Amino acid sequence: MNNPVLLSIGIITHNHEQFLQQLFHGIFMQKVNFSFEVICFDDASDDKTLTILNNYQSKYPALITVMHNTISKGPNYCAKITYQHFKGKYISWLDGDDYWIYEEKLQKQIDFLDSHPEYNGCFHDAQIVSVTENSISSQGLYFSEYKYYSQFNKFHQNFYPWDVIERNIIPTASLIIRKNDKILSFFTTFSDVNLSLIWALQIFMVKDSKFRYFNEAWSVYNDHPQGISKTRTIYEFKQSNIKILKRFAKDKQLKFLKNSIYRTIANEYRQILISPKISQTKKSYFFKILLLFSYYYFATFRYEWKNIFENNKFNNVK
Repeated sequence: MNNPVLLSIGIITHNHEQFLQQLFHGIFMQKVNFSFEVICFDDASDDKTLTILNNYQSKYPALITVMHNTISKGPNYCAKITYQHFKGKYISWLDGDDYWIYEEKLQKQIDFLDSHPEYNGCFHDAQIVSVTENSISSQGLYFSEYKYYSQFNKFHQNFYPWDVIERNIIPTASLIIRKNDKILSFFTTFSDVNLSLIWALQIFMVKDSKFRYFNEAWSVYNDHPQGISKTRTIYEFKQSNIKILKRFAKDKQLKFLKNSIYRTIANEYRQILISPKISQTKKSYFFKILLLFSYYYFATFRYEWKNIFENNKFNNVK
């Protein structure tokens, strides 16, 4: 650890005491030939999470830094402060309930990025570990039928901006990206976003580049009732996703991908319309969402046609 830090690992926690032993085991098992740091930020946990983090810091003061909020301020605030403390050339994020299971994960990903500067990041598949079947039926954990992320996402070796925009979900614990000074502007631009924040960051980082995918499961996603995706409604997530997409629709670098952005917005509205809870809302709200879905659905075709005609000027056609 006497060499300059090459990789910064950010960990955001909130009531994750039962998962931290696995998380740190996955970090300590890594076989690497470079130095890395671990920056932990606890968002006002009311269990023993902060105590456990402080114990790890006291044992490994040169490796681990711990910060915390006394009042919960959300993932965006925590991620921004964590990022401001990063020293590495590369960045990796871990949710407090996920962990790594392959000892050469970091080395292989860093080696790839060192030798392929045309990629802004690289990621891999992830296992899904769900709670027992009885708990699943009572909690409605929608990942329970899957064992791997690749079962419900279209992953391929070269992953482009449109792949991320169209809601192919990259496991948070799998992605390593290059540190970029523009990331601070990302946190400012998306300061009002706390749901799907990592997905928005992934779009931001891939929009002028590409990611490489490794077809191996080197991490684990814990599918449990206390996860943030289980404590918020589908409406909250979809509205947050739509807000993110509409903001990227104004990005000049993504002008050529408006058809993908609008198609994904239409699909997010569609998910709201087919949600069981839509029947409990007022008819006026239902028709509002239906109109928005229709607008973006047909706008997708408009941009598709525009791209086709711009690429085929028929200059030689009499």
